[in-house]
Order: sequence, then C-alpha cells, then structure tokens
Amino acid sequence: MKTGVSLTAYNHTENGVGSYIVTLTDGTSVEAGYLAPGEGGGGETCCLSIPSVWNPGMKATISMHILKNGKPIRVEKIVSVPRYNSSDAGRFVVHFLHDGSLKVFVTKYSLGHRKYPLSGKEAELEPGVPLEIIWE
Repeated sequence: MKTGVSLTAYNHTENGVGSYIVTLTDGTSVEAGYLAPGEGGGGETCCLSIPSVWNPGMKATISMHILKNGKPIRVEKIVSVPRYNSSDAGRFVVHFLHDGSLKVFVTKYSLGHRKYPLSGKEAELEPGVPLEIIWE
C-alpha cells in the first residue's frame, strides 16, 4: 500500500540548488525547483507515493543541479530513508546540508518544531545562526 506525501526541502548550503529529483527504490519519483542558499520549507511539490509502512533498507536517490559560482553542476547521491510511522507521513523532506551531505525524512513536523528529526548545528539554515524552536 502507498501513501501520497508532499515534497519539500531546505538548503543549508552556500550555493543554490537549481532543481532536484527524488527517486525511491521502487522507481517512484518527483521533481522540484530552485532553492536559494539558506532557504526552504516554504513550498511543497505534490506528490510522492511512499510505502505506507517503512521498509528496511529503503533508499532515495537525489539528483540535483547545484549552482556553484554561477555554473550548474549535476550531482547524484543515494541516501537511506530513516524509519517512519504512517501516522507521521505528511511530507518527504530533503536537507541539503552545509558539509555537502544530504538527509531525508518522512515527517508531519516542520523545521523549527521540537519533534522535528533534525536539530542543533545541522539544522541551521545559516552557519552560526541557531534555529529557533517556534513550535512545541
């Protein structure tokens, strides 16, 4: 069984993300557009069908066009999808992190919520600017 979720992302890097495509192990995919440095979460793209029940070894391939020094660079990375509960499945979220790595989550919470799965320095959209918890 599948559940439809929205796709959103946060760009924690110093470079723009021109566009990105998320493809799950079963071939389901969705594409989203530009993310400026230090931005994200404000828009959602419909829809990505994910398994209603998390599967061990679940992975996502993220293909992206990064704008570095004004030049597009294509990058593709495969990341593990952490365990999620069907009751938490609201959005599939991609984080383009400061160190160049990626993390993904299936969650109903937004960045800045106490229960959001990313916190601390890793969650900062601008290096050195702590993320404020705005939802309990």
